[in-house]
Amino acid sequence: MEYKDLIGVPFKEGGRTTTGMDCYGLVVEIYRRMGRLIDDPQEYRYSGPKGEPIDLGAYTRLWREVRGAWQEGDVLLFEDGLFRPCMHCAVVLDGGRILHATDTCGVVTSPLRHYLNKVTKVYRWIRES
Repeated sequence: MEYKDLIGVPFKEGGRTTTGMDCYGLVVEIYRRMGRLIDDPQEYRYSGPKGEPIDLGAYTRLWREVRGAWQEGDVLLFEDGLFRPCMHCAVVLDGGRILHATDTCGVVTSPLRHYLNKVTKVYRWIRES
């Protein structure tokens, strides 16, 4: 998975480009690079700037929830610390790390172990492009 050029991209709520992106914009970009178009209103539900929850499972033709071992490319959904579920998302990387966009640092990698207690759902892409 190619992502290293995204490290350091600044955070921009609702952003979907390398000049600024939010956590969901990062997921969209990673999957675009993998040849999987998900930024289609018929195929996901997310309204980042309004602060509504992410729900990749709303369209099962694209995603399935993962309950076992996670793989590179799986998407983690997190509560926001105020117990509102699925207000942040990240992509699983090899080596026990995640790729995500934070409002303070932009796009970064972090150790997954720091976020395990906040993971609410994990999804894996199942539709072939």
